Amino acid sequence: PVTISNVTTTSRHGVVVFQAYLADSDAETAAKNALERGNLSGVSDYVKVMQAGDTLTKTANGDLGKAGDFVASIGSAIDAAEDGSEIVLLKSVSYGERIDVRNSVTLNLNTNTFSSTNTNAMLVYPNKVLRLKNGNLVNTVGNGVFVYKDGTVYVENDVTINTEGSGVTGTNNKGDVGNAKMYIYGTIISNYIAVFVQGPCNTVVIDGAHIESNYWTLYQNGSYGGSTFNIENSTLEDKSEGGAGIY
Repeated sequence: PVTISNVTTTSRHGVVVFQAYLADSDAETAAKNALERGNLSGVSDYVKVMQAGDTLTKTANGDLGKAGDFVASIGSAIDAAEDGSEIVLLKSVSYGERIDVRNSVTLNLNTNTFSSTNTNAMLVYPNKVLRLKNGNLVNTVGNGVFVYKDGTVYVENDVTINTEGSGVTGTNNKGDVGNAKMYIYGTIISNYIAVFVQGPCNTVVIDGAHIESNYWTLYQNGSYGGSTFNIENSTLEDKSEGGAGIY
């Protein structure tokens, strides 16, 4: 991390920080050459100009940073994250591949938007926890977060999930899966089933949330029982003619 405070600079640029990892070495060379010429236009993906008082804690091609490292994309950031890590989104990004959450992490959207074009934007692995906070998750073709057997997701109160498919869903309609845990405190807007729960023995907590759907707002597949639902201080609104708030 680099912290600058109480500093006066007289140079053209206060501080220039190059990314630690660049996928394209030619791009790095171009960025350095541009810096030598004193012209940083067009190379903002490769350098960050900092002024006095700025704090640089995380960066990644202008996209993401994890624990002070520099990484290339939201996918590689989460792949590299260890249990308990927090990943911070530094600007809004689009990503077409599914992100597999294999370790328990917090994705701090940092008031930005993560846009996905995958069937499932994110998949939480068994016994792992994904915590979303402070921003937007959008999927124009599919689901927001799929929680697999024994996985957990938290949608904090400063998060909005807007999806063509389900906002949060899990697990599968099988007796040997289930036990997913979904804690929803934010906003979900879905053009399908907003919170779609399958399998036995799931836990769903909806508190202080606003959830909109265009089929069912909260749906638990009836083939299996044992699930627990706690809903309070929330608004559940289904806009379709054939659906309902809770099934």
